[in-house]
Amino acid sequence: MILRCEICFADIGTFQPETVRAPLDGSMFAPLAPGYPKPFDAKAGFLELLCPYCGKRAVGNDDADPETCHPGGMLTPDGPFKAGSAATARPNKLKKKGKRKNAYA
Repeated sequence: MILRCEICFADIGTFQPETVRAPLDGSMFAPLAPGYPKPFDAKAGFLELLCPYCGKRAVGNDDADPETCHPGGMLTPDGPFKAGSAATARPNKLKKKGKRKNAYA
């Protein structure tokens, strides 16, 4: 499955959905294709998983609350994915007040 940066939406790596677990770390991710570099250092912890393009934290961000993070949350081309889940979760619809629900809850 492809990993996408939650900030700049660049495709940055791949992962096996059945093997990733929270908290995420760099060893769980592989290059996009042969010849590409790995997106993260294998020893990188959750807070060090920075996008190689924009430099921001690529996973675990919460659009509804910037002070909150989700150590198992990541974005794929199909939508949000929570580590340990068997299928990709679809983004939640907007609340009446205009705030987005947490897609990883």
